[in-house]
Amino acid sequence: HGCFKAASFITEEIAVAEQNGMFQYVDFIALNRDEASATARVDAECDPEDIAHKAARKLQEFNDDVILSVTAGKEGSWLCERDSVRHVPAFRAEVASTAGAGDAHFAGTLAGLACGLAPSEAQQLGALTASFSVTSPHTIHPELNRKTLKSFAESLKEDLSGTVRKLLGMNEKDAV
Repeated sequence: HGCFKAASFITEEIAVAEQNGMFQYVDFIALNRDEASATARVDAECDPEDIAHKAARKLQEFNDDVILSVTAGKEGSWLCERDSVRHVPAFRAEVASTAGAGDAHFAGTLAGLACGLAPSEAQQLGALTASFSVTSPHTIHPELNRKTLKSFAESLKEDLSGTVRKLLGMNEKDAV
């Protein structure tokens, strides 16, 4: 019906999703390094940017316009659109637990897309959300909201895009 469709697959689901033709129906796919390496059929120890690029090419066999996000923990994430592969660094954070970080990244990216951010800016919001998420011992950070994410972003003193700053309610004077 023309709706935007997003999905994530665990490693064990990749072959089944491909076999069942699911990739052709998805606009945005979020995978971690292991899941992307299974998609690309390469070793997970390969360079994560290379894994992301190869996984994107594989998924583009089913859907030319698919957007792929690949996370690799503290190494950051990669956003693949058509022939473009962009790296988004992970933000520094005091890690209490990494459980749920990938899901937080996916949720932050989807929230950014839903708010009208460009995919690269949404990916930055996803990276910020994941970094905040790991500061909690819980799989889902119980205090995650716009206000706490803004405060976390301000404490990092990192360069964020103007639209991400605006979405979080940060002033331009807050810019690094």
